Order: sequence, then C-alpha cells, then structure tokens
Amino acid sequence: MPKFSVTNIPGQDRMLYKSNQSTWAAARDASSGTTASETGDPIFVGTRKTGAGKFTVYRMFLAFDTSQIKEVPVHATLDLSISALTNSGTGFFIVKATTGATGDSDTAFAAGDFNAIDGFSSGNTMGGNATLYGFATI
Repeated sequence: MPKFSVTNIPGQDRMLYKSNQSTWAAARDASSGTTASETGDPIFVGTRKTGAGKFTVYRMFLAFDTSQIKEVPVHATLDLSISALTNSGTGFFIVKATTGATGDSDTAFAAGDFNAIDGFSSGNTMGGNATLYGFATI
C-alpha cells in the first residue's frame, strides 16, 4: 500500500455554527448555519448552553484534496493537535460531508452545508445516525 501524506492541507475549511436558539433541536437540526472564518485556525467544535437557556452548535468542515490517492486505503490517520478543552469536553465525532456539500479544495463551505453530513437525520444523535469515521477521544 503506498503512503500518502499531506502536511499542508489544501481546501477551503470553514467553521459553521447555529447560535442563540431557544431549543437544543433548533441549534442541532438547523438546515443552515452562520459562516465564520475560512482559515480553519483554530478549529472549534462544540456545543454551548448559556445561562439564559440559549443553545449553540459549532461544526468545523475541512476539505481534503484526495486526487493523488489512486487506491482505496486500508486505513488512514488524521492527526489533530488539541490546544484546549472546555467544560467536560472529552472528544468529538469525525463524520463525512455529503456529496452535495459546497466545500472542496477550491470552494469554501457555505452556510447551507451546516447539516450536510452523511446519514444526518434531524432529531437523532450523531452517534446514532451519521456515518461515523471515528470518535476522537482526548
């Protein structure tokens, strides 16, 4: 199996978030989010509930140019450096964006990509319905 390594990831990475929602479902299941920085630095993922009971969901979308991969890999490794955890954060889900998502190595992800996740189903947990490619534990 050939080795393939990318140290400078191309793409239009983008954080998308839905904030200040009155219910968890409204934040998690939103069909569109707000776009933030395209730099992907820092990557921020998580959820938040304010003292006033408002909910926010933050998702990070990363684009990878896989055009150099000519064979289906048996396994792959994604190395991420975690600089901080807040509250009781212990990990995060790694999922794949749907084929119809806007973002790729040349185009930034759009607000409408907020729930463009393989297997996403409103009202369910990511662990129960999204196509998971891993759960990163810290």
